[in-house]
Amino acid sequence: KLVDASFLTAKPTGGASRVARPPKAKPQFQENPDLEVLEAHRYENMPILPTAEEVLGASRFHLDENQRTFKDVSDYIHTHFMLLREDYVEPIRDGIRDYLAGRQAPKDLHVYKDTKVCGLISARDGLVYRIQLAKAYVKGIHWESSRRLMYGSLVCLSNDDFASIIWAVVYRRDEDM
Repeated sequence: KLVDASFLTAKPTGGASRVARPPKAKPQFQENPDLEVLEAHRYENMPILPTAEEVLGASRFHLDENQRTFKDVSDYIHTHFMLLREDYVEPIRDGIRDYLAGRQAPKDLHVYKDTKVCGLISARDGLVYRIQLAKAYVKGIHWESSRRLMYGSLVCLSNDDFASIIWAVVYRRDEDM
């Protein structure tokens, strides 16, 4: 399956806190009682792309509260990096969760089944995999005006219901293929 994450609507994440929470407050993310909360002490060591566990909702990184006094510049950058990262990971997580539950809205997430890797091209930017979409998914799309699978769009590839994922970026869109 190929998931086009470029159409996902970003929703503000609010602001959970890694530093201090009121003692009786529930954590912001209570969807999964077995949720593993990961700690990230330095944004430089953080993965930019989410893991399969994050996408499936089995783990999340703890978020710092934005409305607080920061210890130093590094703490400020770390907090905002984590918040921006969650702003794009959350809609991907929600879209894939809804897709797996059978309630995915086509306006939020585009899923292309039966895609094939049909070639490998050596481009000036590196190796590029050529992926062919099934004709059933592309016949009604007006590619000249569509924003689907545009250059630079983040896509998620999986063949096992997202237990394992491969992230890719659209290099070029060939409407004639």
